Amino acid sequence: MRSGPEMAADGCVDDAYVPLASAGSFSFTGTDHFEITPGTQAWGLRGRGDTGPRPPLAVPPAYGPDRGLARGNTGILSAWDPVTQQERWYTVGGGQSGGGALSTASNLVFQVTPPGRLLAFTARPSARLLWLRRQLVAKEKVS
Repeated sequence: MRSGPEMAADGCVDDAYVPLASAGSFSFTGTDHFEITPGTQAWGLRGRGDTGPRPPLAVPPAYGPDRGLARGNTGILSAWDPVTQQERWYTVGGGQSGGGALSTASNLVFQVTPPGRLLAFTARPSARLLWLRRQLVAKEKVS
C-alpha cells in the first residue's frame, strides 16, 4: 500500500509524473531489547522505555541527485521515464503529502500542491503554462 499524493501516467510519452519530497532524512538509534509482539508494530528503535546512555545516531548516507534546492524547499514534481529509469525533468512545488498530478493525452500535466496552487505544464518539452493560487472566499454556512 502506498501513502502519498496521486501520481499520473502519460501513455503518449510513456512518462510517470510523481509528486515527491526530494530530500529529507530519518536518523535513528536501535534498542538493545527488541521483541516482536504479535498484533503491534515493532520497529526495533529506541523509545520511551529505554534507559541508560544513548548510543550514537545511525545516520544513513544521502542518495539520489543533489538538486541544490533551497533549505525547506524539497517538494518537487518529477517526470520519470519508467523504460530508461531516468528523470526527464522536475519542477519545484508540491511534495509527497497532499495534492497530486493529472496528465492528459494532449501533452499537459496538471498538479495541485498542498498550499492550494494549481500548476500546468507541457509534458515534453517541459514548460510551465499556469501557476494559480487558490483564493479563499467566505461562503454562507450551509444548513
